[in-house]
Amino acid sequence: LTSSCLACNSMRYCDQCSSTIKNCTKCEEGFILVSETKCSSCENGQYKSAPGKCSSCAERIGQCLICDTDNDEINFIPTCTKCEDGFYPNHNDATKHCLTCRNMTNCDSCSSSEHKCTSCIDGYILTSDITCGKCGEKQYKSAENKCTTCSETISQCKYCNSDNDDITFI
Repeated sequence: LTSSCLACNSMRYCDQCSSTIKNCTKCEEGFILVSETKCSSCENGQYKSAPGKCSSCAERIGQCLICDTDNDEINFIPTCTKCEDGFYPNHNDATKHCLTCRNMTNCDSCSSSEHKCTSCIDGYILTSDITCGKCGEKQYKSAENKCTTCSETISQCKYCNSDNDDITFI
């Protein structure tokens, strides 16, 4: 087993880093620590829009709280990494514009940093990271917001239905 040490300055603009994991703890003068692995000349909520100039993420990308140019010092085109509550970065376009959670079918709220629904509108449950659906035949929505098979609750049950938190077993 071999291991190697990396200099702290292998992280751009990092002056000091932790000795146990690759986290920057102090940036070079004129730079601000904006994450564990990144130093920037701009504050959170801003991006480098030209040499020596910082601009607001939200002014360039609506509903964007945090954006980054990934050290692109030629074009200075930001991509959004975190949106306001109720929005998520659209990973299908280059700038990751913020889209409303409601763009995901039957989604009520979502992660502000990734395309992931976190809760569904009434009557629906999460069936995947981006999908809200209804329970299938012979299933009902449990108190844990999961689809449960009728026979798991009552043996020999042939049919169940849940509407507005009322469960009918037959």
